Amino acid sequence: MAPCFAEPKARNPKHVFGRNGTELLRVFALGLVTGVCFLVGSSSTWAADQTQEEPVKAEGTAATASFKQPRSLAELLALKSEELVKVDVELLNLLCAEGLRGSENLDIQQCLDTLEAWSRQVRRETDRNFHQFAEHPEEFKNALAYYRMGVLGAVLCEDLRIEYNPALEQVSNEAIKTHELEKWNRFFGDSGDVFIHGLLSSKHHGTCSSMPFLYAAIARRLGYPVTIAARKHHLYARYDDGNGEHLNIEATENRGFATPSDEEFRAGSPPMTEDEIRSMCWLRPLSNKEILAICLLNRSSCLRNMGRYEDANAALDLAAHYQPETTLVKRVFEKNRKLNRDLIAADRWDALWNEVENLLMPSGGLLAEHFRDRRVGVQLFMNQSTNIAEIEKSVADLKHELARYLAEISDDAAKVQAAFSPPQPSGEQQQFLALLADIPQPQRILIPRALVPPEYARQGLPPELQSRVAKLTNAREIAEEMTAFHDEETRLRNVDIQHASHSAGEEVTLPAGWHPHEHFQLSELGINLDSLPSTYRNMEIPPELQRHLVSRTVNLSGGKEAAVMDEIRRFQGDQIERRQIMEGIQKRRRSLDQIPLTQPPVQVQIVDLPTDGAAEPRPSEAPRNKQNSLLTPSQKSEINASVNGKGKP
Repeated sequence: MAPCFAEPKARNPKHVFGRNGTELLRVFALGLVTGVCFLVGSSSTWAADQTQEEPVKAEGTAATASFKQPRSLAELLALKSEELVKVDVELLNLLCAEGLRGSENLDIQQCLDTLEAWSRQVRRETDRNFHQFAEHPEEFKNALAYYRMGVLGAVLCEDLRIEYNPALEQVSNEAIKTHELEKWNRFFGDSGDVFIHGLLSSKHHGTCSSMPFLYAAIARRLGYPVTIAARKHHLYARYDDGNGEHLNIEATENRGFATPSDEEFRAGSPPMTEDEIRSMCWLRPLSNKEILAICLLNRSSCLRNMGRYEDANAALDLAAHYQPETTLVKRVFEKNRKLNRDLIAADRWDALWNEVENLLMPSGGLLAEHFRDRRVGVQLFMNQSTNIAEIEKSVADLKHELARYLAEISDDAAKVQAAFSPPQPSGEQQQFLALLADIPQPQRILIPRALVPPEYARQGLPPELQSRVAKLTNAREIAEEMTAFHDEETRLRNVDIQHASHSAGEEVTLPAGWHPHEHFQLSELGINLDSLPSTYRNMEIPPELQRHLVSRTVNLSGGKEAAVMDEIRRFQGDQIERRQIMEGIQKRRRSLDQIPLTQPPVQVQIVDLPTDGAAEPRPSEAPRNKQNSLLTPSQKSEINASVNGKGKP
């Protein structure tokens, strides 16, 4: 394909990078999205024997044209080391997602076709804008790699809307800080967030576990020498042409084109020791062998989330095959194997507890009190012991004793009736039950998961939304309120993020030791108050605005008055915008807020059932009246399509 350097409608790369080589996408706000990659619990490891395999040198698909690429995980794992180097990086990633939650409809060929189409789109943009680089290379740091990867990043971010899954940004930060298993499991709850098939689907969401693979896969198709590199809890793409210089690309940056140096990665958070960097092979290009280890580690974490702990350990063992035998690597792997073994024991404990709870126990007869005490004793032992074998024995003894008693009375109908007849309540109990019968009971409404915003389906409803839907009486109204409430909260979050981006980097420019204080005066900024409008001179300056003003003017020798006026107007504009949005939200919510709760609040239950009314609830979930039933086809037609819980507003 011949380059079209002179096409008049070509994208101006300055719209990608900004002027003078500054690394911004002009259509986005400033700020670095911190992508977090959790590969194995509290510490991750992806390392391989560098003496056995050199890092992959991407030469496009022609370099491996005669090699038959694997089409299943089994085929991939059967390859020898000299064959593994020829496998396309996207297949290393995609095949490791087999059989995981979120990959049920995984179509490898469709993913590859999408990558081909996107690669052609990147090539067209790169070719027709190349004259910009040729004429002004200084605007691209005099680096062809910078130009190439910048255009690639711009197409992915601007045209294809590839972005870090916003629902996982806070989860990833909390998991790194707290190391709580629940947070790790949420991060690995959907394989589409940690493998690239999620990026190639309609939602275009991923994390640092998947986004660098997308960059590398497209770059290699274009013949760029790009591979994967890593730091603690994080993956990124690395352009390494073999001349001793390289370019790091932050693949999770969807608000700008960021190329952190090795030193910036080294000094970032969480901190890394030199021993960790050396043992884990961080801050260097990774080979296909090492990349496969990463994908297997991610697979292990997804399997752990699914409760398949034996399979998770099997994936760990496979990953260890591609790792060096260092003390640190062994410790990390054994720590995670032990975690999985502990989880197996925990699940077995839960199963045994439920088994004891559900035993058919006599409610009357001579031995009713004895068996009641026996069950309490077994459960007390379960709460005090960590020995699963001993717990299993105590449960088995109780079951055996109970079975023997039931066999003894089975031939005597009178004894059976005495043993299992419901005990008669006392007079006081009967009066109390009569009172309960007169109290209206809350009704339960089942909502199909497909009609609920994914954030609420996973994490539950916020308290304010719970109090609102408690006043509604049918599934259609509740689903519509959930969607409207979610859209409003998302809009508020988006505007707050936009406003926060205005102050990106201000902490760096604030004077050391400076803090906001009461009775702040504009004169403290060293400006001439007489040059400001009278309304500005004595206005009260809130702490947030103080920070913006000081950061904006601290390094200015002149023109401070204009800078102050711009900053105040911008701040006031942000406040007005948020107030207007909030007023609109409150206006919509006011009508429901003013309705008094005159009946027991409904109980909303989100269930995994279709919205077409084809499936009926299980007997234990049978609704009490027509209002509690699932949405019928006629009700479905009344629901706006925007409540399907997919996508962003």
